[in-house]
Amino acid sequence: MKYDRTTYWLHAGLAFGVSAQLMFSLMMDAPRLGVPTGGMGDVFFQIHRMGGLGVLALLIVHWLWQLSGRASNGMKVLYPWLFKRRLSPSSTPRSIRGRLQVSAGTLQGLGLLIASLMAMTGLILYFGVTGDGGMSTFVTAIREVHSATAISLWIYLGLHLAISLLRFI
Repeated sequence: MKYDRTTYWLHAGLAFGVSAQLMFSLMMDAPRLGVPTGGMGDVFFQIHRMGGLGVLALLIVHWLWQLSGRASNGMKVLYPWLFKRRLSPSSTPRSIRGRLQVSAGTLQGLGLLIASLMAMTGLILYFGVTGDGGMSTFVTAIREVHSATAISLWIYLGLHLAISLLRFI
């Protein structure tokens, strides 16, 4: 899939940032009520919290760039099902290469949605969890969504990498 320079750098930043966030999540110890803090797990948790804000900023810029209409792979490529014209029989790509490009765009759009959900739930956790690990019922539910979304993001990342590597075969 061809990208304009801005989209390329935003994609690279998100790929690095999301991958780093997933790795830090494996090494961190999130605060829990009644459990003393300290150690490397807490350091990784703080890195994860701050890194999450950076990834959120990149996602916001990415969304603004896509919505601006100047991105080479705009919203019609990322979310073709939202645009009837794109889905009409006359506009459906006939070649395998054309269909793969539509699929690649849709895959990128799915990743952007998953990462955005992850970042939004992470932001709620950032402000909703107290230093000692306390949280409201709502924030506890958001933590569950955040954890479930992390699993989806791991699966997405693995599929994205595998599909990307297929073009070299």
